[in-house]
Amino acid sequence: MKGTLSEVCKRVDNVEARLSQLENKTPSVPESHLLEDIANLKTDLNEREKSCLLKDIEISGITERNGENLQHVVGLIARKIGITLEERDIVLG
Repeated sequence: MKGTLSEVCKRVDNVEARLSQLENKTPSVPESHLLEDIANLKTDLNEREKSCLLKDIEISGITERNGENLQHVVGLIARKIGITLEERDIVLG
C-alpha cells in the first residue's frame, strides 16, 4: 500500500510540475489591454456597418400592380441609373 501511495504522490508531483511549466509559458495579458482591444473591435465593426449602409439605396413611391414582379422593376430601375444588381442584392420590405 505504501509503495502504491508513493507512486501516486510522484505522479501528482509530476503533473503539478508540468502544470506549472505550462502556466509559466502562457503570457499574461493585462485586463485593461483586453478591454481596450474589445473597444477597438467594436469601433471597427460600427465603422464597417456605417460604410455598408452608405451603399444602400431606398426606392419609394413605386405603385405595385397585380402580377408585377417588384424585383424585376427594381432591377430595371437600377439598370436605368447604371447600377448592376443581382437578385440577392434586393431586399423588399
